[in-house]
Amino acid sequence: MNNKKCPTQVAESLNEGGEALSSLLLAHVVPGTMAASDLTPGSKVMSVGGPELEVRRASDGVVVGGAKLASGGAGTRVANGIVHPIVDVIFPYESQGEKKPVRPR
Repeated sequence: MNNKKCPTQVAESLNEGGEALSSLLLAHVVPGTMAASDLTPGSKVMSVGGPELEVRRASDGVVVGGAKLASGGAGTRVANGIVHPIVDVIFPYESQGEKKPVRPR
């Protein structure tokens, strides 16, 4: 795990694998096939890992769960959906109980 992308304590926990890593990864997966243009600002999508992710439009693109979609939201079609790269990490287990993304440094 690259500690520049998340706090050291979190990185150490994720390096151990298990529930923390699984929870983090599943927070980034939304079932179905959705293009960025299908996402309605103000709506919410449920991730496979449980956190409900709010959709909003920013001046420079689409934001889901506080994480900005890279390349203005252009995704890559794959066999089972669309992969949308993001420039943030969505942590479903913030220390204060908030579901905020942590921007890589």
